[in-house]
Amino acid sequence: MQLQDIKHIALLGAGLMGHGIAQIFANKGYSVSLLDVKSEILERAVQNIRNNLTLLAQKGIGIIEDIESTLERIRITQHLKEALSDAQFVIEAVSEDLDLKQTLFREMDGICSQDTILTTNTSAIRIAEIAEKARNRERIVGTHFWNPPYLIPPRGSYQG
Repeated sequence: MQLQDIKHIALLGAGLMGHGIAQIFANKGYSVSLLDVKSEILERAVQNIRNNLTLLAQKGIGIIEDIESTLERIRITQHLKEALSDAQFVIEAVSEDLDLKQTLFREMDGICSQDTILTTNTSAIRIAEIAEKARNRERIVGTHFWNPPYLIPPRGSYQG
């Protein structure tokens, strides 16, 4: 897969980091699926993104007229298969819970096509541990966004 092949990004976890990461990609023109298990977290995430974009525009960093089109590129869902259905790149940003992360990556490995890139935004858990229960561990990559992600550039690493 080439960078230009990536059109849709799935973001798993809409909390503290997830909504900000979704904002980055939607603002850059990507279609984004934002998944969380709680509808209230998804609703709050969309409002937080709107507030972030508005503040950035007021500070001269963004354009107020671009806010709605950025938000339109974000599709919220509570269903994993829906979030992953057409994603070429996935970022997991759920709680720092090893069992939860391992379960998600095992499920993603079974749902996503072989060339879908799977990443985790973990800050404390080794990537090899997260990938342990997945069949195709070699495609699981670590990346780390700092808070707030829409202001601080990410750092990436690979630990297959």
